[in-house]
Amino acid sequence: MRLFIAIPLPHQVQQALDVWWHDEKSLLAGWRGMPEINRHLTLHFLGDINGNKLDELSEYLEEIIVETPAITLALNGIGFFPSPSRARTFWVGIEENSGSLAKCARQCGRVCHPLQDKRSKATRFRAHVTMARHSERTAIPNLDQFSAPPDLSWNADEVHLIQSKLRPQGASYRVIERFTLNASMQK
Repeated sequence: MRLFIAIPLPHQVQQALDVWWHDEKSLLAGWRGMPEINRHLTLHFLGDINGNKLDELSEYLEEIIVETPAITLALNGIGFFPSPSRARTFWVGIEENSGSLAKCARQCGRVCHPLQDKRSKATRFRAHVTMARHSERTAIPNLDQFSAPPDLSWNADEVHLIQSKLRPQGASYRVIERFTLNASMQK
């Protein structure tokens, strides 16, 4: 099973991103926009995990998520992976000031590491929502042409363990398990 751990986006944030993306997509001809159902904030990508490790993974995640406070998040800035000169992914940044988000991502990586395929490469956590992808690397000559994303913040109170199935038309996702962040510890 190809798995990742993510924070879902509330419907009102998704709607605001849809409106904003409607205007921005004309600047990215040939890019494939991500449907609302596939937009989220990835905390950790596990890759392929043997299905018989799912219970163990769920137990590990429950232990750390229950100790993680609900987190106030905000949309902040845009960017391209791996870089604007070789772009394949267009993203909107996520900001969080308490440090809880980065800590939660690190803890997810730590508990998942023993269960992951040893060939999986670690990547530095960068809080973002993927908005569009391109099949080839392409140069983005002028970042100033893009408008800022909506000025929105929200309280994240849930983390999902998600299965990803790769298909020619793009990945499809299925929530395997939901975990609730600790609202009594909200930062």
